[in-house]
Amino acid sequence: MPLEPRVTVEIESGEEDSTPHTVQIFLNEEGLRKLIEDLNALSEKNDHFHMFSQDWSGSNGELSQIPYYPQNTTAHHLKVLFRPDHWDRKYYPHMFPEEDNK
Repeated sequence: MPLEPRVTVEIESGEEDSTPHTVQIFLNEEGLRKLIEDLNALSEKNDHFHMFSQDWSGSNGELSQIPYYPQNTTAHHLKVLFRPDHWDRKYYPHMFPEEDNK
């Protein structure tokens, strides 16, 4: 029986917000294969991809809503964007603060 991709994106907040928030990604074998495939497909012509939970996609979503740690929140939507440096230099120059000192 083939495995269904299972990707769980959890957001862990610090104790009473005293520490930064942490994102954890848990993957089964097929979830890992799918994520690597989607990452490898990124390019300037295909600059992003989405993963959704079943609740948000209306079909078999890739994102699991069962948290590994019950106190954490799971994400319903993961959007991964490819942003080459030359795009960021043009559209988001604040991403290169070291250039402000030149």
